[in-house]
Amino acid sequence: MRSIKSGLKMPVRLLIANALVPALPLAVRKRIVVGLGNRGLLARSFLVAELLSDLARNDPTEYHRFLWENHVGGPAHAKTYDVSHRFGDEKLRTSRRELFEFLCAQLRRGGIDPQRDVESVFDVGCSLGYVLRFAETEIFPSATSLRGMDVDRHAIETGTAYLRQRASKIELLAGDVSELDRLMGERTYDVVLCCGVLMYLNEDAAAQAVRVMLRHTRGLLGLINLAHPHADNAQLTRSYVRSEDLGFVHNVDRMVCQAGGQVVFRKWTGPGEATRYTRNPPLFTLARPGTNLVEP
Repeated sequence: MRSIKSGLKMPVRLLIANALVPALPLAVRKRIVVGLGNRGLLARSFLVAELLSDLARNDPTEYHRFLWENHVGGPAHAKTYDVSHRFGDEKLRTSRRELFEFLCAQLRRGGIDPQRDVESVFDVGCSLGYVLRFAETEIFPSATSLRGMDVDRHAIETGTAYLRQRASKIELLAGDVSELDRLMGERTYDVVLCCGVLMYLNEDAAAQAVRVMLRHTRGLLGLINLAHPHADNAQLTRSYVRSEDLGFVHNVDRMVCQAGGQVVFRKWTGPGEATRYTRNPPLFTLARPGTNLVEP
């Protein structure tokens, strides 16, 4: 967590680490973080990192879930969202545009016209719904069902209000990834998206999410995950946590195969391409359900 703490002066850091953390139960420190966040007083992400340092060290998945669920933290956890900075074709991240390009190319290879034949889309970790909105207006205009879920209730409520004003068909649901099977309902979707979510889940939780998503996929599952900085993720024997932000780096190919699915396209972003992206070099994976899908 060195980079998270880099801006913190040593005396303040030592005060929090040596006095507040041992003296206050984790539940109390969580309430402090939420209270400061609700009052707009969490201008620096290091306060969160220090106050919850034991949680981050012992359970990174729960640490990330807490930050997103309570809409607190620094820039990496989007303390506030402004729809004017999120919605709009020109504002979509490069990696999301590329994922749609890969998805559409793969669909066409299978004789499916993305503009006419895709009827249903589900976005896991949809945030405000801006990726779904891009899909609705630009990629899959014939889709009649566009749904998404996210643990950040503030983002869901803000995005829903924006989309209602534009008579969008998109439906956003608040919930944790552990509830994914219930939230996706008793149906399958032509396209399932999951962009930058598995990085917040440990290996077991990420593998479980992949199993559930594949079970609800009729056509293609499109994933964006963290690329290993030096070697293709497919070479990893186990997932590991990045030190700078506690994000998990996974062997997604193995997760898909263990779930009974099939990887039909993949692209690992090597060091030479990393500069094209703002922060996280992506690993792109397209998968489809197989005949031996594992029940969650």
